[in-house]
Formats: sequence, structure tokens, C-alpha cells
Amino acid sequence: DNTIFDHLKKRKYDEKSIKALNQLYDKGVKIIICSARPIYSLREFGVLNRIKYSGVIASNGAVRVYNNEWFDKYVFPKKELKEIVDVCKKHKLCIELVTFDGRFYATQKTKEVDYHHKVFFEIDAKFEQYNSQEVISMLLFSDRSFDPILNKEMPKTIHMFRFSEYGLDVLSKSHSKGEAVISMLNKMGINKEEALAFGDDYQDISMFEQVGTGVALGNAKDELKNIAQFVTKPVYHHGVYKFIKKAKLLR
Repeated sequence: DNTIFDHLKKRKYDEKSIKALNQLYDKGVKIIICSARPIYSLREFGVLNRIKYSGVIASNGAVRVYNNEWFDKYVFPKKELKEIVDVCKKHKLCIELVTFDGRFYATQKTKEVDYHHKVFFEIDAKFEQYNSQEVISMLLFSDRSFDPILNKEMPKTIHMFRFSEYGLDVLSKSHSKGEAVISMLNKMGINKEEALAFGDDYQDISMFEQVGTGVALGNAKDELKNIAQFVTKPVYHHGVYKFIKKAKLLR
């Protein structure tokens, strides 16, 4: 999202950058798709059909797949999860819980869900009571006015990243994209210095910290740009492709 798919202006995939990534894959470069989206969302959204890949890091690092085999995962502790759901019920906020094979709203749907789906092209979930299901990630729908309340009342064991005016990723401090990148590189037998990552949002900060080269899109958050080795063009100007060409990764 906003790295290889342009939600900001053109509302479509950056096919030029995807073609370049696929050419790198054909030359033997290992391509890892790293996303806040769950696996099934990446599949629904068409990412896994467009990009040739060696592995997937999904749900902000909670799930790791290499050569089509799941080799690691993170599951939220049930006590922590119940506390999160209770806070959302108290303030009538909608929260979506993501499992290994689907997702559901554990609290009633609100208008913020519709706002989110208009931007990110997600398929609507259904309401279901939380009853100790194994949950790997969460998406909380609220506007910014609730941020002080959530920061005060949510368990101190979690991180919340606001990625839009109406959506927050809810993550455990026990997992991140960066921690998953370490796991993936170890699985592939690749040194940190050999790895390059593209990103645009706060969740990508931990990823950049675990690779040799971090490349921020021109539309990235300033905090990510500040730690990136390079800043390329925005997604709507084919940022990934422009860097691959400038760095002469394809010859």
C-alpha cells in the first residue's frame, strides 16, 4: 500500500515497478513481500498474483512464509486480547481481529470502517463474538479524537500505528516487521548487509533497521525518510522502478 499500489493519486498498481521487481526475481534476487495486510488480504488484493516472490511477511511481521511454507508466527495472548476488545466495546469502536484463515469484527461496525474500505479496497468482514480464537493481528477503526483515550487505556504491551484518518494497526511489542526480517534473513542464509527494503510508513522503521539499505518512497512519512539511506520518487512516479534503475540493479 502506497509503495507498490498507489492509493494517493492514480488508485492502481505501479506496474512499471512490479515489472522491474519480477525481472530482478528472474535474475536470482530473492523478493520478499512485507506488508501490514494479512496473507488472505494480499491474495484478495491481487499482490501475490502480480509479484514473483520467495517469501511473505504478513500482518506486520506476525506471519512469515518462505518457499510457500509457514515457518514462524505470532499469536496474541488471550488476556491481552480481551483487554483490547473490552476497551473498544467501552468506547463503541470497531475492531477487526485477524486469524490465520480469516477475519471478523469483534465489536459492532461503525462508519469509520466504510471510510477505510473506500481508500484501501478491503473486503468487508462479518461480526463474530470473540471467544478465544487465535488472533495474529488487529485493525482498529477510529478517528484521531480517540487517540489520547486509547493511549491511556490500552495495554502497555502493544503498539498502535495510525496509518490513516480512520485506521490504526494494533501490534504487540513482541513482534514487528523488523523482528520478522531478522527471522526471514536467517531462514534464507542472507546477511543483513545484502538486504534492501522499500517502505513508506511508520511500521517500516523497524524493517529499515534490520537491512543494509532502506529506501523510502517520496510519499513516505518523514520519520522513515530520516533513517533511510535513500529517498526515491513517490509511488505515483514509479519510485521503486526509479531506484532500481538509478542503482543499476538491472543491467
